[in-house]
Amino acid sequence: MLDEPKYFSLLNIFSHYSPTLSTSPTYSASTLSRFLSSSNFDPLPLIQNLTEGLIGKLASSLSHNTPVFLIADTTLLRKTGSKIEGVNRLWDPSSKRVVLAHRALVIMLSANNLRIPIHVQLLQSLKPADALINVLGKLLPELKTLFPKLVFLCDAGLTCNRLLNFLTLQEIDFVCAVSQGRVDVDTGEKLRDLWFPEPEEIRLSGVSKSVYAYRLNEGTDRERVVISNRRLSKKKFGSYYRQRWQVESEIRTLKASGLESYMVRRLRAIELWIKAVWHVTLLRLVSRLEGFNFKELLLSLVYPPSVVAIA
Repeated sequence: MLDEPKYFSLLNIFSHYSPTLSTSPTYSASTLSRFLSSSNFDPLPLIQNLTEGLIGKLASSLSHNTPVFLIADTTLLRKTGSKIEGVNRLWDPSSKRVVLAHRALVIMLSANNLRIPIHVQLLQSLKPADALINVLGKLLPELKTLFPKLVFLCDAGLTCNRLLNFLTLQEIDFVCAVSQGRVDVDTGEKLRDLWFPEPEEIRLSGVSKSVYAYRLNEGTDRERVVISNRRLSKKKFGSYYRQRWQVESEIRTLKASGLESYMVRRLRAIELWIKAVWHVTLLRLVSRLEGFNFKELLLSLVYPPSVVAIA
């Protein structure tokens, strides 16, 4: 495939932590820019092979009783110009203002201090919750087989009644924060007006089964109403939900590798850029686990072994 060497040259650029389309060992910056904008090369099969290998390695290293966390979150990829395709005015909760940005969905698998980004997607027409449900529908059958103690985690920004109903029908354990404006069907009261000093059973509109709610970090700026399909202890509610913060670290890692540093305008080029960053993050993880020299690993994708040995 003609585009494959150019794509792997692009990966070599992302081996540095400040990715820019500067000169590459084999292709100039302008050549790579044209490649990003015009290529139909799809690296997703390569990425899926890496994620399947990492997931298999994780599954073989765990006992059946070890909890494994499937964590989802969205992040803003902020841009300064409105000429980039698909840029929208979106609310940024961290700066509490509207910014120009794309939104991306990140899903990771975590256990025993190993974090694997198993899905990174630029969101356009789909709402974040709908995109998440679509992806989970494809991922969960295999993951539930491999990890009997799988627990799904997400924050209130992604949690909606459609997602909760999907999770209950899939019979997967979950611990999710919810908007405190949601209403308990039985009492007719908003969750912000209910105390939940102990985990309590509630019913939400459109969710086929009852769920259990508990108020975490009461009286602080990190106060949350967190719900689960199981009546967990207060300690487990807190310890499980704290695992959700790992996805924030993974998003920072992806951004450090260039997730929002794209300098191209077309959506197709942006999507290829994002897949390349995701691919490099997985390769870096593989090289760490298997003891490879990361930069040599990337060079070996472009050059024959004799050239790599000289380099």
